[in-house]
Amino acid sequence: MMLNRRARESVRSTQHQHHTEITAMKLDPALLNPMLTMTDGADYKAEEFPSGIRVAIRLKGENYTLEHLELIVGEMKRVREFLTSLATVTKEAEAAATDNGFSRDEDGDWRASPGRFEGEPWYLPYFYQSTLDGMGEAFGTEDFTECEVIDVEPAERAAFGLAPDTTRVAVTFSEQGFLGMRELNEQDYKTLAGSYASTDDDEQEG
Repeated sequence: MMLNRRARESVRSTQHQHHTEITAMKLDPALLNPMLTMTDGADYKAEEFPSGIRVAIRLKGENYTLEHLELIVGEMKRVREFLTSLATVTKEAEAAATDNGFSRDEDGDWRASPGRFEGEPWYLPYFYQSTLDGMGEAFGTEDFTECEVIDVEPAERAAFGLAPDTTRVAVTFSEQGFLGMRELNEQDYKTLAGSYASTDDDEQEG
């Protein structure tokens, strides 16, 4: 899911009986809806209004008990927390992109200046910073780290429009100093980790 280019830095929300109005952030409802995890007994629908996005949490059925209302309140809180995380991730990613030579063109799209991030997604510096902070799982040889794998949180997956089954990203390094990245689902990660384990075994046997 991609945030609109003028995404705000914070989220304000107002509780109502059956919906929570997000009034300080512009989102694409068509992309937001699939990100809202369905809870048994509740449906979600995000709609855009002039003031912002309204996320409606509607209960299935007609007879509402106290437990049903508690469910709505809890789900509203969860949605607000998700959107707040989304705003924080976007702010940090935009700052990392700017610090690493990315800028917006006349259409508002991110472009990298010539260098190690050239041709890569604007959010790669965000994940690269995670490797600098020691959050990556390194793969490579004794002499050179070929990639570092970073776990992906739901807000990150949403902010950058990653595939729904993406659970990690691999930040790749070339010996010439260029960086790249690719999305990994669970099977991709197992294949990647297995390939390096096989390489280690071959080296030990040799």
